[in-house]
Amino acid sequence: MGQQVWHEDTVVLLIGNVDHEGVRSVLFQTGRQYKKKVLHSKPENWQSIIDLIDSRSVSTVLVKLTDYAYELLAHPDYSSIGKALLTRIATLPHVIYVFEGLYTGEVDDQSENENEWARLFTKPKEEVRILVNGLLDDHRLNVSTYNRNSEVTVLAQAFLSQCETGLLLRLYVPNAQLWARETDKILQLFRDYLTRVARVNVRLDETRTPSGVIYELHDDPNRTVDISTEFEEFSHFVNLCASDMTQAELILHDREIAQAEVIQILTRYAKESRRLQIDMRQEREQKVLSIRHRLESELIDVLPSTCTIESLGLLVDAAVPAILGPRMPLLIPGSPTANQTMTVNINPQFVNTVNGIVAQEISGDVSLTESDRELFRLFAKYAKYQQAELVSALRELNDESAPKPGRLTAKQKIGKFLLAVGSKTTDVAVGILQSYIEKKMLGL
Repeated sequence: MGQQVWHEDTVVLLIGNVDHEGVRSVLFQTGRQYKKKVLHSKPENWQSIIDLIDSRSVSTVLVKLTDYAYELLAHPDYSSIGKALLTRIATLPHVIYVFEGLYTGEVDDQSENENEWARLFTKPKEEVRILVNGLLDDHRLNVSTYNRNSEVTVLAQAFLSQCETGLLLRLYVPNAQLWARETDKILQLFRDYLTRVARVNVRLDETRTPSGVIYELHDDPNRTVDISTEFEEFSHFVNLCASDMTQAELILHDREIAQAEVIQILTRYAKESRRLQIDMRQEREQKVLSIRHRLESELIDVLPSTCTIESLGLLVDAAVPAILGPRMPLLIPGSPTANQTMTVNINPQFVNTVNGIVAQEISGDVSLTESDRELFRLFAKYAKYQQAELVSALRELNDESAPKPGRLTAKQKIGKFLLAVGSKTTDVAVGILQSYIEKKMLGL
């Protein structure tokens, strides 16, 4: 989201036909005022939208782009004003909703979307689609594709709720996932750090399902917090409490924390840091042993004679995530890959079996399919900084007992990632995985 914060005297700006009844209902219930603008108009009206944003009376923007809006954004008469408008929108918390067929230029004739496409859209020229998508990407805008209008309503309601409650972090952790208990402890400690050290009065909420826990960290919506930077500083501070108390104390003095509280914080964090290291090491050792026992039982009769139990143990140890500090429980990879550079002569079939069993052991109660594992591999290859967020989204999507708005948002994140990947690769698996994600929400 953007950097401007949510003030009580500001309005939510709705651009295009995004003012669905459900969206208006949420705004009414929270006491939020809104203004609606349209893009099917002359450049002078687009300038009035820019002026409204420049007046700092807008807190949030929801946009719904049509095929005609695409044509206007690509038109020479709107080139300058269009770029200026997109630049303004990028500075605010926002979402731009685009029908998936319009965004990709592809429509499945057998899908339920065909009638909606025919009724609502005229397929733009390919050069127009590419130009506008490029503009959206260049301005780093938060684009959300959809297939049904009902999805826009649910997604917009969830987004407005996140803005209203100041959502900073959302994380899904399956039951029995490797370091699930340690993840809970780290998030609790992080909340304490934000409150006592960073002086940010946050709230940590938990939603428990039969299969996992959804953690949400909220702040005052009228304040902007860089949660990534804060977590990096928290991780560094926790590590110092275990290795260099003098430097840790200097950090607290720089934050102008009273000496009596400094002693309390250092004592607690040093103890918690050591306990976390021990708990994570023991949990990992237990998982490695459990995996080894499973593999010995399932593969002992079919392992080649050149592979010893000791070699198998090395393969397992290489496949289970290593401990890399407080961040590690929040960054557990979805699809572990055994280190095949070791001089262990094992058929790839057995390596795949090792990876499958390791994935089950470290991922917890939410079962993984081969499509899930393929998605995890794509996340690791293409997602870079979004990998942890996408892994969490897929695990939440797999939990059918999780609240629908969160699952739909998770599906949208993964779908957007797959659309981006599809534009960079000709891998046919991407299209198959897009259909797989769609069917997840239908319970198929």
